[in-house]
Amino acid sequence: MDYTGKDNIEVEGHIGTWYTIDTTTIKDKQFFLLEHEEYGDETSALIIDAEGKLILADVWNGFDDLDEHFDYLAMKGINNGIDEHIAYKMSEFYLYVQSVDDGFDYTIYDKNLNSLDGGVYDDPTITMSEAVSIIKEDLGSDIKSLQLSVAEPIDVTEFLSKVEIAEEQQTTTKFLDKHFEENTKNAYAIYQLKDNDHTRGFRFEGIAHLERNDIEVDKSNYNNIYTDSVADVLQQADKTDILNHLYEKFNVDRPTDFKGHSLSVGDVVALKIDGEISPHFVDSFGFKEVPFFDTKKLEMEMSAEPTTKGFLSDLMIEIKDNSQTVVDSLINNLDTRDKLSNIIALCDLKQELYEVHSFDDVVSLQGFCKDLSYKYEEHPLETITDFAVKAINNNMPIADLFDMKRSVFMSALLDNDTESLINPLETAEKSLEQNYNQIDGVINNEPTVKREKPSILEALKKDKAITEKPIDTKPKDLER
Repeated sequence: MDYTGKDNIEVEGHIGTWYTIDTTTIKDKQFFLLEHEEYGDETSALIIDAEGKLILADVWNGFDDLDEHFDYLAMKGINNGIDEHIAYKMSEFYLYVQSVDDGFDYTIYDKNLNSLDGGVYDDPTITMSEAVSIIKEDLGSDIKSLQLSVAEPIDVTEFLSKVEIAEEQQTTTKFLDKHFEENTKNAYAIYQLKDNDHTRGFRFEGIAHLERNDIEVDKSNYNNIYTDSVADVLQQADKTDILNHLYEKFNVDRPTDFKGHSLSVGDVVALKIDGEISPHFVDSFGFKEVPFFDTKKLEMEMSAEPTTKGFLSDLMIEIKDNSQTVVDSLINNLDTRDKLSNIIALCDLKQELYEVHSFDDVVSLQGFCKDLSYKYEEHPLETITDFAVKAINNNMPIADLFDMKRSVFMSALLDNDTESLINPLETAEKSLEQNYNQIDGVINNEPTVKREKPSILEALKKDKAITEKPIDTKPKDLER
């Protein structure tokens, strides 16, 4: 209802009648400032919404008091009914909840703002606070490590800005990692710590500090800032000479396209010499080689395709020269049988693709689908593979599929919508915004979700009261 210019308004919990003296609109929601018809400006005013619901009592400064009220709620992590999202920080995770057309969705982020998981509660009849309570209860029972009991509300706008920056850095790191690993010459990559709450306590600290505080040199805490081939004059040099040269270069004569800070304590320089990668921590004095990469994964990425092809080639030669040996191996050696089964699966996969693709691409496609099946266990490998093949056969470039954000692919799979994968703008929107209910062809919407927790709410309700201004000459609020 529009209360503009209305009088004789009754407000639950307050005696007498009121009339509208001003109105404002915040995010498409109307609010009305009411003055008492008998006492006028000698008593505090009220603010109601278009449904006649009391939003704020004890109003002495018009809608300025409403602004302060909303700021207070935001600071305490209480949804104000206007904003459609909320965020929380746990010890090692972040939680973001937002309202969507069909209810509420949420996203869990790790300490470095990588999206880990998410979901949707399709009940549009409940409030944000109720949705947050439900999500908290469900997640708390399923994932104990989230420690939702210590969740603290944080500024949503600031959080979403950090998420956007983190996503850009993740994309850049993935791109540079790929170029570093595929460089056929001796090469290097420079890694620097991400600037976030988690890393703030050990930025620019040496190995001794990390060991005292039981902190590992963890690649997930770093961004790949720069990669290039080792200078031609150093292609035959040893690692120490290369590292010392790089330290001087990135302190005295940094490349114009280098966007990081000077090479400093706490950074990691990865060298790739003769195909072998070694990470070196920049310590207070010199460099120290440290565990850094997921070596198992790296070995798989760098050698899976040649191994598969090599096995097939060796098998064909063996069949030609000694077929009985092959038969015996298949009967008695499970490893050989598994490898051959995988070759057959790859051939079947290649046959399902309409266009001709290289064997390397088919191997990569199989690995892509297996990774997703491992991460999203509720989705069978066959379902994921069928959808990927469908997208490629629908003119999706296979290289684009491999570079795609995994959550974007899974969202399209759930909707059985290969078109959104093929539409580059839509894919970019999903990748940048993580806000699938607002895919509209314009990259300008905010990301995903955040929320609050009951124990905090109960405490907040108690200290939420706003003190009355001591004006003895005026009547106090007229309450029943």
